[in-house]
Amino acid sequence: MPRVGSQSVPVPAGPNSCRRGGSGVEARCGSRASSGRDEVGDNPEGDTIMATQAIRSPQDLFVHELATTYDAEQRILQMLNQTAGMEQNAQVKQALEHHRQETQQQIQNLEQAFQALGIPPQRVPCYAVEGLHQDHQQFAQQSVPANLMTLYHLGAAAKTEHYEVATYQGLIERAKRMGHPQVAQLLQENLRHEQEMARKVEQMEQQLGQQMSQQTGP
Repeated sequence: MPRVGSQSVPVPAGPNSCRRGGSGVEARCGSRASSGRDEVGDNPEGDTIMATQAIRSPQDLFVHELATTYDAEQRILQMLNQTAGMEQNAQVKQALEHHRQETQQQIQNLEQAFQALGIPPQRVPCYAVEGLHQDHQQFAQQSVPANLMTLYHLGAAAKTEHYEVATYQGLIERAKRMGHPQVAQLLQENLRHEQEMARKVEQMEQQLGQQMSQQTGP
């Protein structure tokens, strides 16, 4: 049970009761009381799911990693909202806004993947992506010329995309190995989005870097 102070408080049953049936792994939801919304994702329910039991099987591990990926995409959606709002380079802004739409689709694909496994969508905090988010928050507070901020945004996006590419490659391999072809297909679509975005931001970062080098000289 979630604890408030030293007291245990029961969680009402419902779609967000967040208990994994038959997997040996339990989870719980905790509302963000300060705002009524999850502070790290675009989640109108305001629920964050925390793993509370040991992982005892490959299936448990797969569900856990799928849940951290689901959380990661929620966090990345928030990052894209912030970055696209700040960005002044029209081409980069357009790319970020397009990937924001793709990320919304990726979240839906992950929800369908959970459904294919016969369990409700579940979130376990992804601290790797949260670290990238915090790094962006700190850098954004500095007074930086617009072109350097754009260069930073492209570099940060490339880091995030490569993390996601590696994540989805691992999940797809596990899904195939465990006999979940529908899940693998959904994850494959997400992987394609991430690979395309990684190539795009790397190309734009290289072009902008070359332009800046030519302008400043040796």
